[in-house]
Amino acid sequence: AVRTAGEAQTSIDHLKKALADAPGASPNLLTTLVGIETRLKDLQIELSGDSTVASRNEPTPASITDRVQTLVTGGWDATSAPTTTQRHNYDIAAAQFAPVLTRL
Repeated sequence: AVRTAGEAQTSIDHLKKALADAPGASPNLLTTLVGIETRLKDLQIELSGDSTVASRNEPTPASITDRVQTLVTGGWDATSAPTTTQRHNYDIAAAQFAPVLTRL
């Protein structure tokens, strides 16, 4: 999903350039495109966290990607069942990811 969001941003960047190069393009198209881009950025924050806030050393909630990476790292070489914390992280990530994927 993170890669898909990145690809969508690339498409938006190309569309913005095309609108800038099209002298007869309706201004409403750019407004619509900026709205889509804003919603995409919100989805990217949900997926990967808010890098702007984190870059200022401010606390940020765990993103979906953070939770999944914790699961993968913690369970990679494990031979035991997942811990309660790992299961809890999985449940949270799964619950958060479903609506993000739908909106994406």
